[in-house]
Amino acid sequence: MNKNLNPNLKLLEDTYSLSKVSNESPLTSHNEFFCIMKEAHVTTYIYKQAQIESEHFLEVSHGWRILKIDAKLDFSQTGILHSIITPLSESKISILVVSSFDTDYIFIKEEDLVKALDILKIAGYKFN
Repeated sequence: MNKNLNPNLKLLEDTYSLSKVSNESPLTSHNEFFCIMKEAHVTTYIYKQAQIESEHFLEVSHGWRILKIDAKLDFSQTGILHSIITPLSESKISILVVSSFDTDYIFIKEEDLVKALDILKIAGYKFN
């Protein structure tokens, strides 16, 4: 992908957590969640770290920051996410990606954030 075509990235302000709960858990969905992913036996919730505490979580991972691709992406576009995650992978930075209908969100652990931002700036990305 041509570096001039790199979309801008936006670092969201808050810190997020990911939690896994059993599908039998009494935890209910409400609008505090950034994302809910339901699988056969468990549900994963992504939410602002300071918002929710529950004894119903099977596992929790705190300290995630989010880079949003600050553009509406079309399904015909290819290579955008690959061009972002490749330099991060080459630098041994682990990520989680969540895609919506319009754009992608790249989750990066707080302890890797400064390094990740530096790597992406070198790769030609600009931040809003």
